[in-house]
Amino acid sequence: ALLTTTPAQDSPERTVTLNVSPKGCFLFSNNPELQLEQQVSIQFIGLNDTTPVTATICWLRLWGTGKHHVPGIGVNFTTLSESQSAQIAKLLEPLQPH
Repeated sequence: ALLTTTPAQDSPERTVTLNVSPKGCFLFSNNPELQLEQQVSIQFIGLNDTTPVTATICWLRLWGTGKHHVPGIGVNFTTLSESQSAQIAKLLEPLQPH
């Protein structure tokens, strides 16, 4: 994924999604400038529809807090296209109990 904090940011932060749901995700990040309630833009390069998704940071995990914790941000999606939502749901299907 490519993470930006402003629409005009020239160089996005390259990151990975470690946990995703239809409503949000956790992204690895060690960026100390990220703040709660901040709007970010995420481009999921692994999806067919790579239109940037707008999200709001709902929690932060800083580097060095807790044992074996990966630093990053938890976000809630505020814009997610129908095609992106459908593809995420399809990717999560094998993880659903039957």
